[in-house]
Amino acid sequence: MSRHGPALGVVALCLTLFSCYGSGPLGPSVSLSDVWVEGTCSVLPDTTRSVAGSSVTVVARHGSSSGLAVKGLTVSVNDVELEFDESRDYYTGELAHLSPGSDVTLVVSGYMASTSATVRVPGAPYDLELENDVWDVSSPMRTNQLSWHNPDELGEDITVAVYDYEGAVGRLVYFRDVDSQYTQTLMIYNAWLDDYYLLDGVYCVVSQVSRASLEGQPVGSEMIAASGVAGLWPVGSDKAGSCRGRKRQLAGHRKDGDRTARARPCEGSSEPGQGD
Repeated sequence: MSRHGPALGVVALCLTLFSCYGSGPLGPSVSLSDVWVEGTCSVLPDTTRSVAGSSVTVVARHGSSSGLAVKGLTVSVNDVELEFDESRDYYTGELAHLSPGSDVTLVVSGYMASTSATVRVPGAPYDLELENDVWDVSSPMRTNQLSWHNPDELGEDITVAVYDYEGAVGRLVYFRDVDSQYTQTLMIYNAWLDDYYLLDGVYCVVSQVSRASLEGQPVGSEMIAASGVAGLWPVGSDKAGSCRGRKRQLAGHRKDGDRTARARPCEGSSEPGQGD
């Protein structure tokens, strides 16, 4: 049975889609057409399938995704003006009443010019489940299978993000962009996760994703809308001995979970390559 957590991963999901670099002010020698822009809007439903919250981030860089951040732009999404976060070098804000099927319009203005893009929020996957209801950390070759149902209104592809969880969403340990929006199952080897044996719990977000390009901007400039479902599970092991898992209570979802030894990677196991 799926354990759908609250929308704890909304901001975290946005942060997996780009990296932060140093910032730079507007310059007279730069035009808006030289600014690479990527906007990300994420919607996570709660267990009743109503929208629990939505967050939007917009990254603006000189020339490309690896350039310096561009400050001083006027950035709005659905007429809500975003603020520039000095600590993270991107524009951010919260959108109310956003749900699957809504249109999201990004407008960026500066250098006496403007650019815009509109994307529709796709439907959210639902009934997210983990096989056996426990993330098995017994070895790097062990697979854990996620399954879900897709909505009627599909996006262009699906993203799957896995985070460590210990009372709150922690580090991202796995992220995959699945080409087909029709996919409904995914097997994940522990070897594909970053330090799987250090997991305290697992928080997963599976999202349908749609994109719209910003015309006249550098290659890759786009507005992304993601609509997802979240699941929260404990970690454990079905193998005794050197590869014991760690079971613990997570947000009241597992009353009988007790703290045991932290898992270690199994010796003598080869690690699989991640295929498409």
